[in-house]
Amino acid sequence: MPENNAHDLFFRQMMTKKETAKDIIKNYFPKEITQTMDFDTLKISKDTFIDKKNRKNESDILYEIVINKEKTYIYLLFEHKSYDYKYTALQLLRYMYNIWDLDIKQKRLTKNKKLRLIIPFVVYANDKEWTRENTLSYLLDTIPDPIKKHVPDYEYLMLNLQVKDFDEIKGELLTQIMLKTMKIVFMNDIDLEERLREILNLIKLYKSVENTQESLEVFRLFIRYLSRAAKYINKDQLEKTVQKELPEWRTDYMTIADVLRKEGREEGREETAINLHKMGLTIDQIAQGTGLDKETLKEILKDVER
Repeated sequence: MPENNAHDLFFRQMMTKKETAKDIIKNYFPKEITQTMDFDTLKISKDTFIDKKNRKNESDILYEIVINKEKTYIYLLFEHKSYDYKYTALQLLRYMYNIWDLDIKQKRLTKNKKLRLIIPFVVYANDKEWTRENTLSYLLDTIPDPIKKHVPDYEYLMLNLQVKDFDEIKGELLTQIMLKTMKIVFMNDIDLEERLREILNLIKLYKSVENTQESLEVFRLFIRYLSRAAKYINKDQLEKTVQKELPEWRTDYMTIADVLRKEGREEGREETAINLHKMGLTIDQIAQGTGLDKETLKEILKDVER
């Protein structure tokens, strides 16, 4: 699993848990919006509207919820680029258009035959500062007052973890585990090991209130994510901290670490295959050089050729 997919897997697995999604909305949306929501109706409507080329930098989920007795969408976009992308507002607008277009084709309109409302929400986690405003008009040149009413604009909601202090991250246990893990992946300071212990202690608390299998799955997901995506946490540091804070799961940690090593070797072969393909070698030559069978190679190289 490539590093960029580690972000996507962690985000998607955590955000498909209804209680986590509900908790994030309650804690990070404006109160004047959340007080109009019927949280018992919250459900996932579709898992992604992002095309393949952007999935390495973004993850998304579309939720459906009733607001004022009308079905409404919440579109949640997780930005895990290595920079703050200038045209996020434009990208979001395209995704929202795709949602509306699909609804028109599938005849999923409101009772009054109107398009459903969409509330766009961006989660940003990185060590780079976010320097953009969260409006569409920010991307446009100065708009003279007489023209403003003729120009489309909107403002998206945002949770910027880069500027959020670790102790300011709030919510239920699973929400804190998710958001603090997404933050620590990009952290590089003297408090890093202390923050790592804090998250493991949150997982320990979660283990005490949830069934063992559920909490173990969260632990495994956490280890996979940190092992593949964390910039400044080395494997020895991670293993040592797990051994100290959750010794009962050391065997599970070692099993995950072994799987990750095997996946790393497999990725190395795939990367070699792609490089050989770009150099102009044939499928037969690449198969001979990497040990991968031809059918696997065709699948790997299919996306490269698009």
